[in-house]
Amino acid sequence: MSQFEKDLSKEQKENYHATCGLLADAMGCDLSGERSEHRGEVLSVAIAKTMSIPIFLSNESRLQREIDDCINTGIDNIRVFRMWDIVLWIRDNPECGLKRKDAKHILLLSCHKRQVDMYKSMFDEKWPI
Repeated sequence: MSQFEKDLSKEQKENYHATCGLLADAMGCDLSGERSEHRGEVLSVAIAKTMSIPIFLSNESRLQREIDDCINTGIDNIRVFRMWDIVLWIRDNPECGLKRKDAKHILLLSCHKRQVDMYKSMFDEKWPI
């Protein structure tokens, strides 16, 4: 049992585990092992759903569809914002006080090391100097 689960009520634990199961099945994720693709997203979204956190930040392109299909029922729905959504919002809203270099830094910190060069190129295409 994780530290997070120790602080949950019985009802919250049931909700958390049910949400984990639904999303894991939908995303083809095996939660029984230590490592599994999408494990982090499944567990994190389940926490967000359990705690009624309506916004989730992710680079997973299909995550919103999986959440909508599995756990968004009209009560405590979760909206996924992708890093590109944030970058483009920063670009289109200069009054937020963040600059191009800030947005690029945020984006590159969110991606896997082996994807950095690809993300740099994509960023420069979407937000040329």
